[in-house]
Amino acid sequence: MKSEAVKDFDAPVVASFSSRGPDVITKDILKGKLSVNYSIASGTSMSCPHAAGAAAYVKTFHPQWSPSAIKSALMTTARCISGTKNPDREFSFGAGHIDPVRAVNPGLVYDATTRDYIKMLCNIGYGTKRVRAMSRGKNISCPILRKRGTARDLNYPSMAAYLYNEKPFKIRFLRRVTNVGLAKSTYKSEVSAEPGVDVKVVPQVLSFNSLGERRSFVVIVSGKGFSKDSVVSGSLVWSDGIHIVRSPIIVYKKLGFARGELVYGSGKLGLTKGGCLVLILILVPRAPGLWQPRQTQQMGAFVHGHWFERTVAVGDISPFLPVLSVSDHLVQSYSKSFNGFAARLTTQESNKIANMDGVVSVFPSRTLRLQTTRSWNFMNFPESVKRVPNVESEVIIGVFDSGIWLQSDSFNVKGVGRPPKKWKGVCNGGKNFTCNNKVIGARVYTGLERDAIDRLSHGTHTASIAAGTVVKGVSFYGLALGNARGGVPSARIAVYKVCNGLGICAEAKLMAAFDDAIADGVDIITASIGMVQAAQSFSNSLEIGAFHAMQKGILTSTAAGNSGPKAATVSSTAPWLLTVAASSTDRQFIDKVVLGDGTTIVGNSVNRFQLNGTKFPLGYGKDVSSLCSASRANKLVKGKIVLCDHFNGIFEIVRVKALGAILLDDRKDFPVVLPLPATVLSTQDGNKLKSYMNSTK
Repeated sequence: MKSEAVKDFDAPVVASFSSRGPDVITKDILKGKLSVNYSIASGTSMSCPHAAGAAAYVKTFHPQWSPSAIKSALMTTARCISGTKNPDREFSFGAGHIDPVRAVNPGLVYDATTRDYIKMLCNIGYGTKRVRAMSRGKNISCPILRKRGTARDLNYPSMAAYLYNEKPFKIRFLRRVTNVGLAKSTYKSEVSAEPGVDVKVVPQVLSFNSLGERRSFVVIVSGKGFSKDSVVSGSLVWSDGIHIVRSPIIVYKKLGFARGELVYGSGKLGLTKGGCLVLILILVPRAPGLWQPRQTQQMGAFVHGHWFERTVAVGDISPFLPVLSVSDHLVQSYSKSFNGFAARLTTQESNKIANMDGVVSVFPSRTLRLQTTRSWNFMNFPESVKRVPNVESEVIIGVFDSGIWLQSDSFNVKGVGRPPKKWKGVCNGGKNFTCNNKVIGARVYTGLERDAIDRLSHGTHTASIAAGTVVKGVSFYGLALGNARGGVPSARIAVYKVCNGLGICAEAKLMAAFDDAIADGVDIITASIGMVQAAQSFSNSLEIGAFHAMQKGILTSTAAGNSGPKAATVSSTAPWLLTVAASSTDRQFIDKVVLGDGTTIVGNSVNRFQLNGTKFPLGYGKDVSSLCSASRANKLVKGKIVLCDHFNGIFEIVRVKALGAILLDDRKDFPVVLPLPATVLSTQDGNKLKSYMNSTK
């Protein structure tokens, strides 16, 4: 069962584990979820830094582009993915499969400013108070209810509309594009749609006389109405004969998305009696000394299901001291990029603070989840691609993850110059950690782990994918031989260790990392971190932090999540985020199971164990336990290849030292590294194997 690499002609196909839409928070936004290939045993966590690397590559050619312009370029030039092979279609692959080279020259971009996003937040009902806190704009006011628009008014590269009933509909999307292609150019529109909708564009032709010129148009989508659970998609393409600017269009009506289903919190929190870690987002403008800690003191372990260290910030928090029963409940303050603090509070304290003037949001600090040699080539991004080395070396990518292993060859400093002058960060990586010209900064936010060293390997992998230097001749014991490299090998890396060696990431620490990274001067942030389910932006630390980063010209790439294939599981839904799904590459790692009658069943895994064609007995059921639990003695599996009805049976198989294993799991449509001769089969193929075993008894 030694693995071999073969061509996958169906790729790209969105992985089963990759979270799907629609967006349960803002239903009229088709999330700009881009499909990126994943590598061995990784998931959307490893797709995220691919997108960050692609975004950084585009930025090297267009340093002045806004985050939304870069995102638009990646979306509108993405390669189409087959809807036949991906039945969830746009809800699984979003705009398509990233093509970094095409994104450098997209022709047109859909640019969105902070004001555009603020208008969208007003339109979905956030209100003046919350919008001011999200944006730190004290003069912002949302219009009265009857003058508000909808989320689909956002100048976004895709168009989506959720239907609340079965009546005929006519929906208008107003869009604005900026010319970044040829100065004098004319773009003609072409629309396509499935039966059930009619799409028109007014005007049908856009003419430009200079770069940077903007033109507006309206897309009108109409139909007779849908029955329940209907999803109809189409597309709009603008082309000048050189550039192809594609935007997906989707109209849908699905069960489980009723009007009024999502309600805004009242500020009343059901916290435990002893007090939980809570984040407080403050509306008031930052005054001298306010939220600026004058003294920071480490208070040891804080094991409360969220994190393991408590930081006491002593500053001007006088408005809140009467509410706090003990002043050292403060854990973290945010002072550089937004206003707020984290504290351990009781229910009573939380409710009092939530109702105080100037407080926009009080929410629990949740535990977040951490979500190659061929991947970049498959993205049409070979080593020989055109680059701007002097600009690329000035790009700084902030990696929010589990730290980094500096000894990896991916962070070799050979030929790397001094850090960019714009860098304002520090190297506080702890004991035995020294930054270099490649990894120029490090900050640690975890408790018991007081250094930036990666004990999980997750952060090292994400950092190397985004910006690792070229490492030649990499393979897994000869399998998949090639050169490993990041998307922007000359770029610099700044490490923000927000997750510990167990993969635990506290929201309050994530907020602190955003606060620091924005001030440090990073250009792109990759954060393969997310919640189990989506949350409103005003109570979502990732989206709050990314919003403030966007205001400073920093694009944040994040993982869609690994909760697929169930619908509406994507957890990062804000349109200012670059949300990335996972798809397959054109290379599969397979193993062949050859039965006694000569039948061959193909599975997948990554292992380099050679059985040399020798036949071995199979064990299953009463012989060894079908679930491969610990209830069977070692002697029953000795010298056998054991069939397990569940993938997790591998742990017991290794413990009892069976010769090998065949594991059944329908979600394992990607290969994983296994520590013995083993492979993973679908349930259907597993049943064939069981039938063979029964026939030979």
